[in-house]
Amino acid sequence: MPQQPISNVKALSVLHFSLFVGQIMFAGIAAYFIYSKSFNPPFWEAGIRMGIIAGLAAFSWGLALLAFNLFKKKVEKIRMNGDGVTDKLTAYRAGSIIRWAMLEAPVLLTIVCFLVTGEYYLLIIVAVLLMVFYYTKPSTSKVAQELGISEEEVK
Repeated sequence: MPQQPISNVKALSVLHFSLFVGQIMFAGIAAYFIYSKSFNPPFWEAGIRMGIIAGLAAFSWGLALLAFNLFKKKVEKIRMNGDGVTDKLTAYRAGSIIRWAMLEAPVLLTIVCFLVTGEYYLLIIVAVLLMVFYYTKPSTSKVAQELGISEEEVK
């Protein structure tokens, strides 16, 4: 019995889920190391720690905004382009991967800074960024709407 090819949205969903779970696992392992005192972060003055938190929050916010703006422009360009559905879906996949990388980078950096400082406040930034990342989960209807094609063409 021949196997059915995996759909474009299904492949994107699997990739999104894998990236999402990887970030959660990394955050969980880091939290375990700090909580169990298996890893002792060096002592940092309170001012330096708060500066790191504020800087990471600003960096994360800025990169998230940039990711969404670039993705929006990419989707508009794809939508206006007269290419076929396959080309549109390929370009959409590339845009999604770039957006996810730009959303994942501040999460990973914040987790590393959490390991270095031991500041649990950084996990709040991680949680917010993970919620934003989860919001970008692809679905057939979302892809079809963003690209201006029918759901049947996406499948």
